[in-house]
Amino acid sequence: MKVLQVVEWFSPHAGGVARHVRELSSFLSAYADVSILTSDPEAEGDVFRLPAVKDPLFKATITPGLPAILKKYVRDYDVVHVHHAFARLPLAAIKAAKTFNISVVLTNHTVSFMYDYEYLWRFLSYTYPRYRLTLSKVDSIISVSEAARRFISNFTANPGIVIPNGVDTDRFRPRSGIRLFDGDPVILYVGRLVPKKGVDNLILAMRNVLKVHRKARLIIVGKGALQKMLRSEAKLAGVESSVSFLGYVPDEELPYIYNSADVFVLPSITGESFGIVLLEAMASGLPVVATRVGGIPEVLSGQGVLVDPEPESIAEGIEEALGHPTTLPERFSWKNIAKRVYKVYREII
Repeated sequence: MKVLQVVEWFSPHAGGVARHVRELSSFLSAYADVSILTSDPEAEGDVFRLPAVKDPLFKATITPGLPAILKKYVRDYDVVHVHHAFARLPLAAIKAAKTFNISVVLTNHTVSFMYDYEYLWRFLSYTYPRYRLTLSKVDSIISVSEAARRFISNFTANPGIVIPNGVDTDRFRPRSGIRLFDGDPVILYVGRLVPKKGVDNLILAMRNVLKVHRKARLIIVGKGALQKMLRSEAKLAGVESSVSFLGYVPDEELPYIYNSADVFVLPSITGESFGIVLLEAMASGLPVVATRVGGIPEVLSGQGVLVDPEPESIAEGIEEALGHPTTLPERFSWKNIAKRVYKVYREII
């Protein structure tokens, strides 16, 4: 079976969807011949890269002559699996695949258009009827959480099934004796530095954490538009000396970053369909604190500490979580996820 994964953004800095496609494709290779197609000019690895320019209006990429180009790529595949329901490349790939009567799977990773997705509401207000028509051509829809499934049901009468994100349990696992940072405790955040992630609230929470734990240190891993602002916020809050910004960290180094922490925090304020980083933290045996938004409660499944997206609640959650490690349910391993996705492929071809 030949499978083409289609994703607009695939660079190492692109976030959870890119990581999902990369890991899923790797584990699916045990069952099928898998290729990846993207319009991301910074995409790395053995992938097909479409020529693209940025659209300043919709903050997306544009490939001139996209429909004709896509037909050349998709025609030789048994399944075209598109990711992210609200981007130009995946939607165009659906149409191209159906020109050749190729089976199509769509994975929805979205639960809202808040913040950096709000431009999509403008786009869909003009294209909603055509969008519903395109979505009706999809053979199977997968959502990464029940929250994401509820959201996609606004646009289709057949919202499909839930197959969650996964984690490579061979890479992310508890390791003893690793200590890369000074601090007691070491508090970790991994993710993009964008408004919806709520990192500003985590930085402000450090004021209360430091009242109880004078040697506490917050480690922030990731890049984004808010990096300079967050550094300034740490300085204004008087916690600058207790906050370290590591920037982008390669995937192969992340397991050791997790193993050096005492607690992991995901302070998202909205738009979090799942949170792969939660699985990585749980697989590493870390105590976890996360806000009760989007699909996060589904991921934790009664483990960890759920809090409100505000500094005081986050600080209280950190104190409560310390010393209470989490474990990863087996259903979240990429090996199991790949088997379930491959089963979907077999059912539709």
